[in-house]
Amino acid sequence: IFSIYLNFYSSAIVFFGAQLFFILSLYFNSRLKFPLSKTFVVIATNFSVFYLSLFYGFSSGFHLYYFTSPLIALSLFSFDEIRNFIIATAIYMVSTFILVLFYLNDIKHIVVNDSSISDILYSINVFLALSFTILIAVNFSNFHKKINISLKEKNVVLIQNENLLISEITEREITSKKLEVSLSEIETLLSETH
Repeated sequence: IFSIYLNFYSSAIVFFGAQLFFILSLYFNSRLKFPLSKTFVVIATNFSVFYLSLFYGFSSGFHLYYFTSPLIALSLFSFDEIRNFIIATAIYMVSTFILVLFYLNDIKHIVVNDSSISDILYSINVFLALSFTILIAVNFSNFHKKINISLKEKNVVLIQNENLLISEITEREITSKKLEVSLSEIETLLSETH
């Protein structure tokens, strides 16, 4: 909307394309094609941040969304998918590095903003990037709480099962001793009978 308001239609089209990637990721997710869905999320987030940073310039603050990228990659990929996590994080890091190189080499961005628009964009992007980072971190915290609660519940069940097994083993040992005593008595009776 901001891009259309400023008559930056190419930026709006690119942002629309990124949203299409997100929609595709949701579609593939609903079809249980999770690897493809995750790939589209990585492409969409990386592409939109990279393009918007190039379009509006480093001073717009769009690059700050890259600070959320490790959390995004962690939320997408489980510990079993460490290779995919590393690839996604590397893609984000390379994009960030390229943007920093553009900034350091004073490569001009596509749109020349006056400083007031850049200041507004930067303020908005700082707020949103921090908000996203906090939301994702809170999501991780809640997820870990749920896992810990689940582990504690399973641990209680394991302890109960262990106690049942111990009582069953003890009962079997007592029964075995009784059988041995009984067998010994039977052997004694048999020997006396002979």
